[in-house]
Amino acid sequence: MNSRKRQQEALHHIATKLAFESACLLCGTSPCMPCHWPRHRGLGGGHAGWERHEWVPLCGPCHSLVDHRTGVSKAIEAQRRLAIDTLIRVTAREDY
Repeated sequence: MNSRKRQQEALHHIATKLAFESACLLCGTSPCMPCHWPRHRGLGGGHAGWERHEWVPLCGPCHSLVDHRTGVSKAIEAQRRLAIDTLIRVTAREDY
């Protein structure tokens, strides 16, 4: 295994542990998983890493909502847009 892959796996392990101990940035529930943000793979973000500034803690349902995995109804699209706007606002603060 190359060193870059090993480093990414170590960072992913750390991100998963930190996210599990955190509350979801959108709904406040716990446990969470690390979600790529602001560049995420669901919207063509390419390779997004696991450095601390490249992910946020989100619960499963919110992660699916932000990554556009929950369908395409107008109600879900409205929820998705609100979730993304909230993430933009929350991550713009320095203390999240």
